[in-house]
Amino acid sequence: MFANLSSKLTEITRKLINQHRLSENEINVFLRQIRIALLEADVNFKVVKSLVEAIRIETINTDFLKSLNPGYLLVDSLKSQLTKILTNKNSDLDKMSRKSGKILVVGIQGSGKTTTTAKLSFYLNKSNEKTLIVANDLVRPAAIQQLIKLADDNELDIYYDNKVNNSITIAEDSLKYSEVHKYLWTIIDTAGRSQLDNNMMNELKIIKDMVNPDECLLVVDSMIGQTSVEIANSFNQQLGLTGLIITKLDGDSKGGSSLSIVEETGLPIKFIGTGEKIDQFEKFYPDRIISRILGMGDLATLAEKANEQIDYKKAGDLTKKITSNSFDFNDLLDQMESIKKMGSLENIMNMIPGINLNKIGSNLSENEQKINKMRYMIDSMTPTERKNPNILNISRRKRLAIGTGLSHIEINQLINQFNQTKKMMRSLYGKNNRNINKLMNSKNLLP
Repeated sequence: MFANLSSKLTEITRKLINQHRLSENEINVFLRQIRIALLEADVNFKVVKSLVEAIRIETINTDFLKSLNPGYLLVDSLKSQLTKILTNKNSDLDKMSRKSGKILVVGIQGSGKTTTTAKLSFYLNKSNEKTLIVANDLVRPAAIQQLIKLADDNELDIYYDNKVNNSITIAEDSLKYSEVHKYLWTIIDTAGRSQLDNNMMNELKIIKDMVNPDECLLVVDSMIGQTSVEIANSFNQQLGLTGLIITKLDGDSKGGSSLSIVEETGLPIKFIGTGEKIDQFEKFYPDRIISRILGMGDLATLAEKANEQIDYKKAGDLTKKITSNSFDFNDLLDQMESIKKMGSLENIMNMIPGINLNKIGSNLSENEQKINKMRYMIDSMTPTERKNPNILNISRRKRLAIGTGLSHIEINQLINQFNQTKKMMRSLYGKNNRNINKLMNSKNLLP
């Protein structure tokens, strides 16, 4: 996400962060580099010009130049101005009624609208907000079937009616159904088009007027660049949007359109799609995104993702197994699956401040491969072997090598690595958690 832009901005800011003296000329060089990086990332020219000028006004003065750490302040100014561009006070979902809310999802064909409808429902359900999705794209072949499958695969409630071929009627009937079954949110998917035509807009206007939604959200594909700004403006002028959902950010190395669209349209980005999976969908926090782009990490999101995966009963059981030296391959697989649910190693590392992915990129790839190999090996084990790692003798290891396609040497290395990890964890915890207790009671950790 934003790989090219992040790489360039991180490189620029790293040189400045510890500078204790800056001349006006050095600041101008920095601003020129920022301008070029943003323009190359497809950020709108007017947005770039406004941002650079705001930083210039804030930093080129006597007090700033004489400050103890002008380099840090200059980077902080960049972060502040970028965050300001993306910030809109109406970024939360809004309900006119406390009992239930209605969301109309619109967009052009191919923007990921139907998948996003399911992702939004999944996101809200995780927050215990009972949600109904409405399959109402009667134009694209198999759109309804796609949404039904997404709903079935992820235990989402869905309303559809194959006997009715009128999107206005379906929308009206779905609201009655939602009210009877007391859903907190009703999310209505609508038909997209390959271009903005009058017939499409007229139908959407009728549906919107009838539904009277709390939120009318436009799904925008970040990969289409500045065209997304034009599409958003057109939809907004004719429908009156309340916000945006940006999709396919995981494949957008530039990211410029996302930085431009809030400033250009005046509409808030409410959610972002960060991958193809149903849970790769996040509430949009401008400050967190800018921190990631500038290589400053995003510990808040990382903590949220980690907390979602923590099963506190399992965590307690795991501690007992480590201290009793009964940690096995089943436990390791559980931990690997929990980490996998948080995203790729690259995404996780990108949320940790101070890590330069450009320098550790090859090592990161190697570690990802080792994790995958470990998973292949565990999958090839019998239940008995998983529970009792000590029985993995030479003949069993040979069988694992054949079953996984790995060499005997790789199998031995992975098993040795598991044993070393097991020893290290037991050493860290100590018998009956005495080392952990010492650490927690350390004076250095006391407030």
